[in-house]
Amino acid sequence: MKFFKHIILSVFVLGAFAVPANAQTDVKALTGALAETIREYANYADTLAYRIAFANRKNPTVLLGIAEAYNMNQDFDKTKKYAMQALEVQPDFAPSYVLLGRHCQYKFEHYGDSAYRDTAIIYYKKAMEVNPLYPDSYDYYAIMKGTEDPEGVLRQFLQLRDQRPDLNIGGTIAALQVNVARKAPDDTLGIKMGLLKRGITTYEEQGNENLTLDELNQYCSALDLAVDWSKEADVKNFYREKIVNVASFAHEKEVTDPRFLSVLLAANYGLERYQDAIKNANELFQSADTAKLHYRYMPYDYRYKALSMFSLESIDSLSTGNVGLDAAVDEIEKGTETGLALSEDMSITMQQRELAVAQYNAMSGDVTKIVNALIAKGKYDQALHIREYQKSKKSEPTFNDWLYLINVLQAKYENAADATEKSLAQRELIDMYTKVEQEFSTDPQVCRIYYNHAATVVGESHPKDGIGLALYTKLFNLEASNQSRDSYDDQFLAIAAQYLSMHAFYNNDYETAMKYALVLMDYDMTYSVGDQIFNACSKAKPKTAARMRAEHRPV
Repeated sequence: MKFFKHIILSVFVLGAFAVPANAQTDVKALTGALAETIREYANYADTLAYRIAFANRKNPTVLLGIAEAYNMNQDFDKTKKYAMQALEVQPDFAPSYVLLGRHCQYKFEHYGDSAYRDTAIIYYKKAMEVNPLYPDSYDYYAIMKGTEDPEGVLRQFLQLRDQRPDLNIGGTIAALQVNVARKAPDDTLGIKMGLLKRGITTYEEQGNENLTLDELNQYCSALDLAVDWSKEADVKNFYREKIVNVASFAHEKEVTDPRFLSVLLAANYGLERYQDAIKNANELFQSADTAKLHYRYMPYDYRYKALSMFSLESIDSLSTGNVGLDAAVDEIEKGTETGLALSEDMSITMQQRELAVAQYNAMSGDVTKIVNALIAKGKYDQALHIREYQKSKKSEPTFNDWLYLINVLQAKYENAADATEKSLAQRELIDMYTKVEQEFSTDPQVCRIYYNHAATVVGESHPKDGIGLALYTKLFNLEASNQSRDSYDDQFLAIAAQYLSMHAFYNNDYETAMKYALVLMDYDMTYSVGDQIFNACSKAKPKTAARMRAEHRPV
């Protein structure tokens, strides 16, 4: 289907022969479609690009759109080729100089060669020279120079604004002010916040309607920084409200740009407007599905989608219940799998693969984070459901899948409000351990891990109760038969021996108690406990004690 779409595109462009010079929307659509074609059908795309360029050889905007499509795919030779063709048609075409500068800036950021930085600055200066009213040249120049001397560049632009009030550089100045705040020492948060507020005020003075999309995005980033740097909840929410205002305006201005949905989602989530957050997340996914080039936003899309869907309040308010939990798990796993697949896809660029890895890393731990959040709020049934659902999707669940369930039940047991709840939670744990034992009974290594884990938890009760008797007996026998036992295993052997010895002592089974007490006496860490139990038992059965001591051999 995609291939046919690109054929239709080429027929449309060639049939129309030329894109109207003022048709910016058409050029933007052409750039996006061509960029996707370059990524998927490189040889065909080169021919198509050549034909579009020839049909529009007198239109610098279209030529630059072709250059931008190649720039999106990091093909710098063709980026430069078509950007230079645009300049041949119109020597004062500032956007071409800016694109050439961006191309050099990218190389500097990835290869570290200062020559690329210097060349980028030259291109940005040239753009400012040929068209002083083109704002992007100031923005990129400020970013490039600001890495060296942010305060010096800020002074330069403030002076330029005084000299040329007709220049629309307020957004650039605001970005520089925010950058100065970022670079202030971390131990001077009050000063940093004051500098940041200066930049936010400058953005406000410009008015949303006078800022470009990139400037609106930078404005949102500055407000998000204010949220992070603020300590009081009401101040954080004050800046979140501003983000909602700015991002909503920008989203209405350009609905295909997913950046503003992303910050809207985060702000609404922070304001506990979970229904709005889920709406933003769903729109964001639709955008990501249709705009394949927005790899850079995907990690954040999926992460925020997961967080909003998993929010306890949103689940309760929307009555999605376990169905909502299942859907959220599916979204996370889908995103993780997509990220992993893209990271190994040699047909996409290295940068796109790196971003796919970032997506995979961002999502791989999200289920655990949300399960932990549910546990922290005492929502054990929902946390347990998530782990059960994950396990049910696998044809052969691993021990770790079962261990996830045990961890939830263990937290429920440890945080029980009273003795009755604790007893019920302990019974759930024991039932779960029994299921695990049945599942992995033929795997001694897994059983060893399982018994160590299970006996430690269940045996927390007093040995007199005997609740952990079966588990500790199995643990002891398993560790005693382990010929490659190390010091770590010895600890669990001693723990089991101590429980079994004390249980036998409380039940007046002195011979069994002495049997395990002698094992305890084999280890320095438990010698005194074993010695006390053995001596107490020997008073009741002195001859048996003497015989057992003489016959004892270390396990």
